[in-house]
Amino acid sequence: MTQDFATMYITYMDKTYEQIHGNPFDRGSADSYYSRPREPHYFPNGTGHAPRISEVNMTAVEVRQYDAGYSSNERDGFKK
Repeated sequence: MTQDFATMYITYMDKTYEQIHGNPFDRGSADSYYSRPREPHYFPNGTGHAPRISEVNMTAVEVRQYDAGYSSNERDGFKK
């Protein structure tokens, strides 16, 4: 799937993450933004497009990316 949005890069704890719609970092930051609890997941085909990959099927790296997205947004305080 091609991305229709520009890729953003966010630095958190001296590491740079890509924030692409649907990736683990993006989903973590969105969950924090909407004050949802941590629930690692991502959408490899873009946000809302199946399949939804849940934590049980994520790699340790993907879970860390989700956690970084969540934590970076908590640090920055961007909330809806």
